[in-house]
Amino acid sequence: MNMARYEQETIISFNEEEKSARIYTHNKVLRQKLEALARDRPEDCRLVKVSRSGRAVDYTIPKSWIKIAPPRIASEAQKASLARARKAANKPLLPLRAQCFNNTCLAPRVVIPPTTQKRQKSMEHSDMEALGFQLRDYYEEVE
Repeated sequence: MNMARYEQETIISFNEEEKSARIYTHNKVLRQKLEALARDRPEDCRLVKVSRSGRAVDYTIPKSWIKIAPPRIASEAQKASLARARKAANKPLLPLRAQCFNNTCLAPRVVIPPTTQKRQKSMEHSDMEALGFQLRDYYEEVE
C-alpha cells in the first residue's frame, strides 16, 4: 500500500531522563544515514524495528547527536566576498608569463631546494601554485 508523501513522516522523540533518542522515519536519505551509522557504530546507533513494508525504520541514537543548525546569515559584504572567490575559482589559469606586468608577478616562481631533513615541510598554497606554473611552463616548452 502506497502512503501519501504527507503521511511519510519522521518523528524524533526523547525525554529528559534518558540519554537516548528514537527516530522513526520514512525518509530514504535519513534511513541510509542511520543504516550506515548502525553499521559503523553499533554501540551508539541501533535498529529497533523495520516496518512490514520495509519503508519505515525505527532507530535509537544518543540524544547528544540531535542538533538544530540553522543556516548562517551572511552580510552583504560576506556575500560579495564569496561571489568574488567563486568567480576567481572558476577562472582558467593563465600562463605565468601572462600574469606578469609592470615588473610585478602575481605568482613569482619558487625554487624549492632539496632538503637535508628526513621529513620535508609542507608547502604553502601559493608555493604549490607557483610550482604548478613552473611544471606547466616546462611541459609547454618540451612539447
